[in-house]
Amino acid sequence: MKIIDAHHHFWSVKSGNYPWLENRDQETLWGTPSDIPSEFLPENLFAITGNLELAKSVHIQCGYDPARPADESKWLQSLADAPDSRGFPHAIVAFADFSSPDVETLLSQHCEYKNIRGIRQLLNRHRIEHWNMAERDYLKDDTWRENFSLLGKFDLSFDLHLYYQQIDNAISLARENPDILLILNHAGVPADRDSESIDAWGSAI
Repeated sequence: MKIIDAHHHFWSVKSGNYPWLENRDQETLWGTPSDIPSEFLPENLFAITGNLELAKSVHIQCGYDPARPADESKWLQSLADAPDSRGFPHAIVAFADFSSPDVETLLSQHCEYKNIRGIRQLLNRHRIEHWNMAERDYLKDDTWRENFSLLGKFDLSFDLHLYYQQIDNAISLARENPDILLILNHAGVPADRDSESIDAWGSAI
């Protein structure tokens, strides 16, 4: 059976700056990066998928240097174009900050690379400080939402990475932009695991 890996990451500290890997003991929702290797490349993906018929894949932005996000797209395209990569990754979901006044220029830069398909910006806001993945609640930011509509101009999708408590604002964003494809990441990240929260998450989904 042919398989498409619809969400994975490549990274290499030799090829770029990954701030989340610099502080190896920093506590996050998913733990600490202390046990994560300094790189994960197509050959590593092939090694762990073994005999599976992995046909294609979608790379999701991996916390690359936020000052130079187009460089990640350039690097990923070079991986895809390498003769031993089998075309992996076949699609790239890049990073862009829609609160930035220069976001349209950045989207144009990303689209210089043929495998670009979409954008992801982490939106997660939570009462537990180290579970926050965004510096503020962008879904409530008028400038962010206005710039978000630029995705339609470039025919790009958007990967929604948020908590269930933010679903209502995401729904209103979708209604304002019916022609932009939204992909919900990690089932809405059900981080709170008490029964009341799981029920609320289920209702949000």
